[in-house]
Amino acid sequence: MFAQPQAILGLVFICVLAWLVSERRDAAPFRLVIICLGLQFFLAFLLTKTIGSEFLFVAVDSVVRTLNDATRAGTTFVFGYIGGAESPFVVDESASTFVLAFQALPLIIVLSALTSLLNYWRILPAIIDTLAKGLQTVTPISSATAFACVANLFMGMVESPLFIKSYLTRLSRSDLFILMTVGMATIAGTVMVIYVGFLNPVLPNAAGHLLTASIISIPAAIAIACIMVPSTEENVNEQRVEQANGPIVFSESNSAVDAIVHGTQQGLQLCLAIAALLLVFVALVALLNAIIAAVFPSVNGAALSLQSMVGYLMTPVAW
Repeated sequence: MFAQPQAILGLVFICVLAWLVSERRDAAPFRLVIICLGLQFFLAFLLTKTIGSEFLFVAVDSVVRTLNDATRAGTTFVFGYIGGAESPFVVDESASTFVLAFQALPLIIVLSALTSLLNYWRILPAIIDTLAKGLQTVTPISSATAFACVANLFMGMVESPLFIKSYLTRLSRSDLFILMTVGMATIAGTVMVIYVGFLNPVLPNAAGHLLTASIISIPAAIAIACIMVPSTEENVNEQRVEQANGPIVFSESNSAVDAIVHGTQQGLQLCLAIAALLLVFVALVALLNAIIAAVFPSVNGAALSLQSMVGYLMTPVAW
């Protein structure tokens, strides 16, 4: 009973906070904010409470599991037991043979290659274009902006603007800020599958939950972005919207194999970047925890750490 008022209070608080740091508070588009929040509630109801929503969750989770199994076939062939094949030696029951770099992250490479292939075949752009037209019908943003926003569901926030690279110079500051905000608010498909692998043991149909969260975050991100950086050049922006309506630049690959190769190379770069960042940040957190434990006294018999400090700080918010 308490969760719903708390969630509504959180929505109001975030909108007020965005308005306080807005570039122009007098130009905040409150009508657009109401429309976007209404769309968010509608999408949440549609994706979680309707008859076909449970089937959608199961279907998405099944697709992710199939991708995991297919990737496991590749990793076991290339890396052997390190990639998930049967171990050639006896493994202690208390030990784990899971290796993140060789069993989880390669899924990013496979999905990147598959995404590039679907982009070359115009299947992915057709899906994105259909969803973008629906978004543009409800929110007054350009088709190019709507297309890039929806593309964030499948691509990363770096790759999705490349779909509309011909139109980026025609977009207003408000439109560009929308692209950045939506990119931060959504989960790229290549990363989502990794999260699903981590969450599936403790959260059934994790893929459906993450996809739903990503979808309903799009209108919310548009609302926050328009509050913080409102469009202050209405007539010029309308002209830019018309200019931005038009054909979108798709894959530049010469063949299906070329698309797979390019997608694999891009996925490999992302995979290596994620592995390197994980290594560095885990090491830095461990170093910081060691410094904190040496400087500050223990709390409740346990050494103080960055995790516990953030936990104490966020307790009132989580409550």
